[in-house]
Amino acid sequence: MPEKALPRQKIVDIHSRSRGSAGERTIAGQLTQEGDNVGRYKAASLMKELDIISKQPNKHKYKISEDISKIAPNLLNRKFNVKALKWSSLVRRCDIRLGG
Repeated sequence: MPEKALPRQKIVDIHSRSRGSAGERTIAGQLTQEGDNVGRYKAASLMKELDIISKQPNKHKYKISEDISKIAPNLLNRKFNVKALKWSSLVRRCDIRLGG
């Protein structure tokens, strides 16, 4: 019985060290590095027994402000009307050689 309890405790430790983001592959890899020969599917079944779920952190979401900026006034007021179009010439070929 102590043999089965040891990988379970190690799985809980690995999962808590990763702040809940370690999944079956990561846990199996770390257990193998520590000397316990545990495969991916065995790690998955032990995670299921222990009710451990891998959760990846959410991406940062930028807040879209509805208010006017308090730092600088909006001088353009989103008026981007162009009075006269100026066409630029096309660059057909540009040779850039780096190194010697």
